[in-house]
Amino acid sequence: MSERRALVVGATGALGPAMCRALKAGGYRLVLVGRRPDPLTRLARSLSGRALPWDITRDPALLLDLAGPVTLLVNAAVRRPLPADDEEPWSPEVMRRLLEVNAVAPAQLVRAFAARLDAPGLAVLLTEEEPPLSPYAASIAALETMGPALVEDHPLCALRFLSQPRAPGVNAARTAAALMGLVAAAGS
Repeated sequence: MSERRALVVGATGALGPAMCRALKAGGYRLVLVGRRPDPLTRLARSLSGRALPWDITRDPALLLDLAGPVTLLVNAAVRRPLPADDEEPWSPEVMRRLLEVNAVAPAQLVRAFAARLDAPGLAVLLTEEEPPLSPYAASIAALETMGPALVEDHPLCALRFLSQPRAPGVNAARTAAALMGLVAAAGS
């Protein structure tokens, strides 16, 4: 595959649009994934990309079938607990959803992506720094612990984590530049 194609999951989140613009400027054709169809379609149109409304917890193999061949996977989809007034952060339901969105679904997506590669590829998983004693931090720690095992049987796939400060300290332009640095270092 001569053209560079990237699948960006969580494209309409806080950092997604900046990362998508940087990838487009870097010569990537984009397949953008997000749960909210209207902003996703607008973003995809502005970048001459393709929009795939999708929830990361759905079947990753089907998502990859719909996306077509890609050699760069960027996952910026995360689920944070709502404020304590809205939900109890340590409730079993919230903890299950955090683990599902932040650890299980990205792990399944990376495994499915890696298994499909017939040329070198890169998976980049965005995480947010968090105080260590929180349900969100536990879900990210689970994913980071699985990291090496996700691609160990897939020598064509490199996996990198891109950790960013928690909002409001996050800077979208800096995140996009860090992403492009990882992409350049991997030669993708």
